[in-house]
Amino acid sequence: PTSCVGCPLERVYKGVECCVLAKKAMVTMNGEWYTVPGEPLFDVGGHAVNIVGYNDYYRDEFGNTGGFILRNTWKDGLGIAHGQGTRGSHTARYYNKDLDGANDEPLSCPNPHSPRSWGTCKDLAECKKQGDDPQNKDGLLRLKCTDTGFALPEGACDKDVGYFMANRTEWGMRGLFVTCFIYEGEHGSSQSMCLPPLTVDDVATVFTPHNIDDVKVNDPLLCGFNFLPYATFEILSSRLGGVVASRFDIEWSQTSYLSNADRRKYDYSLLEKSLLARREPKTKQPEHYSQSEFAV
Repeated sequence: PTSCVGCPLERVYKGVECCVLAKKAMVTMNGEWYTVPGEPLFDVGGHAVNIVGYNDYYRDEFGNTGGFILRNTWKDGLGIAHGQGTRGSHTARYYNKDLDGANDEPLSCPNPHSPRSWGTCKDLAECKKQGDDPQNKDGLLRLKCTDTGFALPEGACDKDVGYFMANRTEWGMRGLFVTCFIYEGEHGSSQSMCLPPLTVDDVATVFTPHNIDDVKVNDPLLCGFNFLPYATFEILSSRLGGVVASRFDIEWSQTSYLSNADRRKYDYSLLEKSLLARREPKTKQPEHYSQSEFAV
């Protein structure tokens, strides 16, 4: 926008002169579908997903408990598509609470584009040391400025400077955060800067890991699952007129399966090419300690 637009008359926006209404898809890089209380909903196009399960006890970032596990087809990462500039997902077992989200899930779905996967540090010297260490276990540290202009006007950061995330502080109750960064200024001095209140996912349109082309990304065969809370589903149904659900019961002939293939009569080459071996998400092996390590 070329002129300042006043913010809503709510306490959370006290002291903020200008606001921008951003239209975006209602799913986070954590794969969770959501709505913001009091904000408008727009019905734009349509999309089909598969409901593959449910968990009555999974709690999302917004405090909603229970919902459907969906199989989606969106590609994870960055790039303007599906009404959003950032996308992420998880395995079905993650939403079913069968995997340790901190240790096991990143082995299959690391979501490196998401600020939730980035580490934080407070001292520039230590940040630089850890950020250049390929064996660093504290998350992706060294960041680069992408400055896409999707969430903020261009010029929010310097593309010639390396950044490190220092902290992220919740701002109000609207899912907004103030995220601050450390960077090296002139003559090696430590400098800091903070972005204005943004959603966590919007930060991913301003910064991204400096080695994003070399790090591990989400496994498309294991990831691609989302979570739709019951509460979000009810809001969508009441405000946008509900959804359409279909169920198909398909019975194939026995010779349709490779285990019962009649190769004298049918060509199964396309079927063989389209089938993939089922894989399970990886898990970390338990660490073993000797009794001497616990000796007093």
